[in-house]
Amino acid sequence: MVPRTMDQYAKMPDERLEVSYKPEHSYHGFRWGTVQRLSQPLLLLPELRADLEGSLKIAKLDEHVASISAQLTAIISYRNLFAPVSRLPDELVAEIFRHYAHASICFPCLAWTKLMSVCRRWHDIGISTPFLWSDIHINPSRFGRLKLPVKQLRLSGAHPLTVSLDLPHQGQLVVLLSRKGLGQHLCRIKSLEVEASPYAIEELLLPITRTKGNILRSLSLSAAADNHIDDDVTVLSSETTQIVMQHIQVLKLDKVEVDWTFLHALTSLTVHASIPSEWSWQTPDMHLNVSALIALLRRSRALEYLSLRSCITADDAEQAMDIVSHHQLQNRSKLPLPPLKRIHWADDFPYDNRRSMCKLLIQVLDAFMQAGAQLDDVTLDGFTTYQISMEVLKSLAECVTNKRVIMDGQVKELYEIEFALLEWCETEEESLYEGTDSDGW
Repeated sequence: MVPRTMDQYAKMPDERLEVSYKPEHSYHGFRWGTVQRLSQPLLLLPELRADLEGSLKIAKLDEHVASISAQLTAIISYRNLFAPVSRLPDELVAEIFRHYAHASICFPCLAWTKLMSVCRRWHDIGISTPFLWSDIHINPSRFGRLKLPVKQLRLSGAHPLTVSLDLPHQGQLVVLLSRKGLGQHLCRIKSLEVEASPYAIEELLLPITRTKGNILRSLSLSAAADNHIDDDVTVLSSETTQIVMQHIQVLKLDKVEVDWTFLHALTSLTVHASIPSEWSWQTPDMHLNVSALIALLRRSRALEYLSLRSCITADDAEQAMDIVSHHQLQNRSKLPLPPLKRIHWADDFPYDNRRSMCKLLIQVLDAFMQAGAQLDDVTLDGFTTYQISMEVLKSLAECVTNKRVIMDGQVKELYEIEFALLEWCETEEESLYEGTDSDGW
């Protein structure tokens, strides 16, 4: 539809254009006027002199096109003020920002800041909300330079920090702990995730031990391979463990060992220790053996999640069964263990050790079941359906509430595993029978 021109309105005596200008109609630098009884937009074009060249006329009209485009942007912005989302209180908008910021690990760091470009109000809300800036991710660039999030630390105010560090070079530690870096913010770190060399991990934790009133409750440590030796296990000193980890509730360790006697407030424990294979010449100084694990579980009465990967050897499995049986025989009672909700069990051992692992798994499930645990989630990695014994299946059926288990990333119903095991056993019996002669040899 072609907009009406001024001449068309002038030829209509019943149409009177009464334009009212008010200060409150000024928006985005434009002075607005309102007209009553105007059924559609009125387009006003400049009167171009007839003696102007065509290029000058085009240039003049281009100026008005740019002006009209700017006015259209202002109108759309003004229209958004009346949308329902614009009437949300600032606190609720900030909460929406937070959900977007923590919705998925697929989003890059600070991806939520794109929302600040929607309008000026949202920009102001983002800038003035400290907890939105409290997730600090420090990773060196591809050139090895460490960029400190100085502005982000300032905008986070006094809010507790969640810090993630990736320090492949030890020299970056000095810059990181400077006053421009995390040096003056160590007391605000509530959650810390570190992937670094063994030396850098120890040197990073030492300043935290000297910080008064630290609020560190969640800690994740991953030791990068040093000197290209994958079987290296970093061992933290007892002093560092006692001071840093006495109040830790969520602990994740990858190729890092600690003094387990100082841990007692855990709600979640994930341990991935590198136990060398038979042909490896490198032997770790220590690992989480069964005795230390059972003692840790007995102290951690609030533990709900336990994840172990490559932590227990076949010899440890035999020792574990002896410890559990000895305790039940001597005390004539169940082994006091925390009421776990989730268990993640994984190992990378050869097939020959799976029998010992299955026996240990039965003991573990029975012990937790006697302790009153009702497991909501059981994950078994490294085991196939045919490597799970019927005894393990029976124990799972008694203590897993939803009768499901996750094996190598796939959710399987317990009855499906039982059916597959029965089919496999029948196939094995038939093949064994067909391979014998009439005398049974």
